[in-house]
Amino acid sequence: MEISLEDFAAENFDVNGWVNAQLMDVGDDIGADKRAQRLATQLQILATAAQQNSERVKARMRHQAAQMSRDVAALAKLVRTAQTHAADLTQAVDAQAAGMPAIARIAEAGAVVRRTERIAAALDAQRQLETLPQRVEELVAAQKFALAWDMVDAAGSAGVVSDCREKIHKATVAEVGRAAAAGDSGAAADAVQALVNHGYADAAEAEILRVRMDIGTKQLQKLEMLPARTDIYDILRKAAAAITADREFVAAAGASSTMLPQLVEQYVFAVQPSVERCAADAQRRSDTQAAAELLAALNAFGNEIAPIAGQDATSPLLAAAAGGISGLGVAEASRIRESSLQELQNITYEDGHAAAFVRAAVPALEATFVDVAAALKRVTALAPAAGSADAVASVAAVIQDMVEFVQVGVTGLARRVGIDAG
Repeated sequence: MEISLEDFAAENFDVNGWVNAQLMDVGDDIGADKRAQRLATQLQILATAAQQNSERVKARMRHQAAQMSRDVAALAKLVRTAQTHAADLTQAVDAQAAGMPAIARIAEAGAVVRRTERIAAALDAQRQLETLPQRVEELVAAQKFALAWDMVDAAGSAGVVSDCREKIHKATVAEVGRAAAAGDSGAAADAVQALVNHGYADAAEAEILRVRMDIGTKQLQKLEMLPARTDIYDILRKAAAAITADREFVAAAGASSTMLPQLVEQYVFAVQPSVERCAADAQRRSDTQAAAELLAALNAFGNEIAPIAGQDATSPLLAAAAGGISGLGVAEASRIRESSLQELQNITYEDGHAAAFVRAAVPALEATFVDVAAALKRVTALAPAAGSADAVASVAAVIQDMVEFVQVGVTGLARRVGIDAG
């Protein structure tokens, strides 16, 4: 602050104004100092930051310079390697250009070798076809059917192959028949499998059925020749044994069990007369013991064939035999429906021939009643009334069919002649 004495000596000296002016100048000086100090501080901070940034840049440059040096060295190495490979490639190209004629000659020789190999293969295939029948014959004679099949399958479809395939087919079927006749299920299984693998399953099953039916026919002849006094147990036991043998053979041979009902049905036909004969004899003599024994034997036989009968729901004979005493009633009813009742139902009325209809219907009715009565005697002879209720009901159902036929016939006849039958 500067003070001048002359200012105080002036006439218009304003003390308050002079003080305020001095204070204002001092305030300005103080504000300027503060601003200068603040600017100096900021400049110092900026200088420090600039120095730090400079140091960081220097450090980064030192690090990058080392990395760039390594990269330059690696690039130099790659360049040298590329130059080496280029030199090798140049030499290889020069060598290949010089050796092209030799390579062409080698290629021609390779083509000749390949043509020779193809010709040799064709000649070998021709030789194989020429000797195929002989080799097939040898395999068939040794019963190696699967190997024979594989051989002809690999030979293609030439004419000689078809002939060989037919020969193997016939020989394999013949082996199935031989094994079926001998009861050799192991050999049969191999032959059956060979046929199945080549689409001849039906031929294998047909051959087994044919041979086992022939065997069954011989067994039936033995059953039919048994004397009347033969125990029914013996007859049914022999039939059951034959059925068991057929079932076991078919299963072991790997054949379809669908043929079993046909094999079994023939035995059921064979034993039925013997069962009926024994039932009639027991009824005639009122021998309840004999009837009980027959019932037991029939039930045992039914248990034996029940699993097979279940495979063929269309065979009422098998179903009846498998059903024991109840099944016997079903069989009796079925037989009546197929005989006397069928003859009765075949009678038809023609206009103007009422008398002819009556004359034909009366004896047919009598024959049906006779069959029903005989069937009821045979059924009731085998068991007490309580035990044979189902069997009797099956036979009695035939009478209901007969009554319905008569009712329809009489009603139709009455209407034709103008009578209201109600």
